[in-house]
Amino acid sequence: MRQDLAVERTGQVLARLAERVAALPDQGPYAGAGADACRGPATFDEANALLEDLARRYEAFAAREDAEEAGEHLRQG
Repeated sequence: MRQDLAVERTGQVLARLAERVAALPDQGPYAGAGADACRGPATFDEANALLEDLARRYEAFAAREDAEEAGEHLRQG
């Protein structure tokens, strides 16, 4: 009988928790507090596109850095 009471209380607590989670706002500081809070790429194609974009940006950045270093060496030389 005691175990039944504990199970019933646990069920009530979980039901109240579910109600509170469902009542969380869609906007504001607690928006997206659920399990789907990650807003990253959803598919491998999106992830690959993101990685390709990052690689292009890094290459452009590295090229600018190399050009600046070469310009400094010419001025010093």
